[in-house]
Amino acid sequence: MKNSKKYNSSCFLFVICVNNEKLYEVCKFYISQLDIPDSFTIEYLPIYNATSMTEGYNQALKHSAKYKIYLHQDVFIQHLFFLKDILEIFVSDPQIGFIGMIGCSKLPNSGIWWQTPTINGKVIDYVDKQKRYLDFQKNNEYVSSTFIRAEAVDGLLIATQYDLPWKEDLFNGFHFYDVSQCLEFKKAGYRGAIPLQKDYWCVHYSITHAVNEQIYENYRQILIQNYQDVIE
Repeated sequence: MKNSKKYNSSCFLFVICVNNEKLYEVCKFYISQLDIPDSFTIEYLPIYNATSMTEGYNQALKHSAKYKIYLHQDVFIQHLFFLKDILEIFVSDPQIGFIGMIGCSKLPNSGIWWQTPTINGKVIDYVDKQKRYLDFQKNNEYVSSTFIRAEAVDGLLIATQYDLPWKEDLFNGFHFYDVSQCLEFKKAGYRGAIPLQKDYWCVHYSITHAVNEQIYENYRQILIQNYQDVIE
């Protein structure tokens, strides 16, 4: 579990695939309101015309920032001390490779992270303009006062402190790229974390798109076939 890349350890990079400029501007506005830890800087890397999430996110690996926050353009971070709090989690345990807002501590055999009683975390979700407070936080399961370990998290936001390539060769669409990346961290010997949130840290302003069930199932099968030995 060694990551020998030389990082700029005082930079947060926000990596966002963009196809809606209005949403991106709102996303950036919320980021601009965040408290930035002393001696740190933030940068933005908007990715336009990405053929897939993995193709877009792999472009960020050329950047030296140690702390990268991969998020959807429709995710608005409303927790003022988001950067300070994720930094504290990363610094407290070098084995933590990624942090997400909602996910599970044990991925089910299906590969679908929410099909398990070990679901955890919380987020405000807008679907068809209906506001939903998704709260699966189980405080008694937290291994510290600040986070619980996670095996997989939702791709609405994934923060990392190490760079691992996103599996562009396997996931060239928009499904299961997030679970795949979490399992890549597990294969490399790292863990994930979901922070303890007193208030909701993020709003996910989902724009509803019809999901092609066949394409979704194809990617799920790719996940199972390639990570069968990792999904215990």
